[in-house]
Amino acid sequence: MTSTGLITATDHRSGKTFQFQANEAVRDTLRMGQHVYADFGTQQVSVDGAQPCCAIMSVAPIP
Repeated sequence: MTSTGLITATDHRSGKTFQFQANEAVRDTLRMGQHVYADFGTQQVSVDGAQPCCAIMSVAPIP
C-alpha cells in the first residue's frame, strides 16, 4: 500500500496485477494476503464480495 491509498493486488485467475484506491476506513480493514474481488468490467473492487468499495485505478498488462 502506498501513502496515497493505492493498493496493489493480483487476480490469480487471470494473472492481472492491478491497483485500486481505498479510503482510510477500508485500508484499516485490509491485511496482506487478504482476498478482494475485482470486477474489471465495472472497474470496481469489493472486500466482501458484495458491495463495491473501491475503484480500480490501473491494470498492468499480463506478462
